[in-house]
Amino acid sequence: MRFPIISHLGTSAMALILAVFLWGFAYLQNQDTATLRFTVQFDARQGVRITPPSTTVDLTVRGPRRLVDTFRAEAPSVVRKRIEDSDIAGLVDGMPVPVSLSPADFITADKRLVFENLPMKIPDVKAFREETVALPLKIATKGTPPPGYAFDPVRSFVRPAFVNVTGPESLLKNAKAIYTKPVDLSGLPPHFDYTERVDATIDGQPVQVDVTSARVFIELERKLSETSLADIPVNVIMAPDYSYKFSISPAQVTVAVTGPAETLATLQAKDVLAFVAVTREHTPRPLPYTVGIRVLLLAPAGLTATAVPDNAALTVSAP
Repeated sequence: MRFPIISHLGTSAMALILAVFLWGFAYLQNQDTATLRFTVQFDARQGVRITPPSTTVDLTVRGPRRLVDTFRAEAPSVVRKRIEDSDIAGLVDGMPVPVSLSPADFITADKRLVFENLPMKIPDVKAFREETVALPLKIATKGTPPPGYAFDPVRSFVRPAFVNVTGPESLLKNAKAIYTKPVDLSGLPPHFDYTERVDATIDGQPVQVDVTSARVFIELERKLSETSLADIPVNVIMAPDYSYKFSISPAQVTVAVTGPAETLATLQAKDVLAFVAVTREHTPRPLPYTVGIRVLLLAPAGLTATAVPDNAALTVSAP
């Protein structure tokens, strides 16, 4: 005896089970997983600095292949994470900040996608009080000037002279200046100006500056040496019709000469003339006159000289 209804029900059930199995198999075959890298940037209220300002995380997303492909193509590479005031209440510089990343931070993500490693805690995030101060901008140097020259910090300068610097309050309160990137003095001419970047760090910690580059003016001065020539005769220059007798004491002096070492090396005694000037006003009297001893360098150029002593006693008497 046949039971057609029961037979049809059994067939339908088998068909339904098979359809569910095939659908499940197709669904599983349509699933995909992707691991994507994101940059998380931290924001906080004005006056608070978050360190580091950003970090990178690798997130694994799972879901239908079509949605995963869409998310892979359209997901933002940068995710902004707001640090709430409640997280930094009673702020102490350097305090750790509890930060976690959740699926809600990806507002473009389809709800059918699953982030396998979210929520995720982000470690080593700290908060600092931040302020802005004006600091002197100074020149940092490296290298050695050309032979015979030295860096002149007095005549060298930078413009602007001050820079507004924003950074942690605890860092800025002891800061005396901010510097340019090091200027290499090797091979520079005596006078040099150009544009150099501002080093936006203090004690190795990054800060924000309102000027990123500056005009640097470098002056190099000649290194000077000194030598002495002894027993240089003191000559007398006088008017042709001068008729009085006179004597000079001392008759010989030491001459101190200053200049570049390479120039001093060629100096000889014959290149130095020491003299005093006798004029018609020098007439006989009981006491000697005090006259200045001048030094004339006949060669080489670029030197300066003074007599030691630099005055002489001029005694004048009747002829």
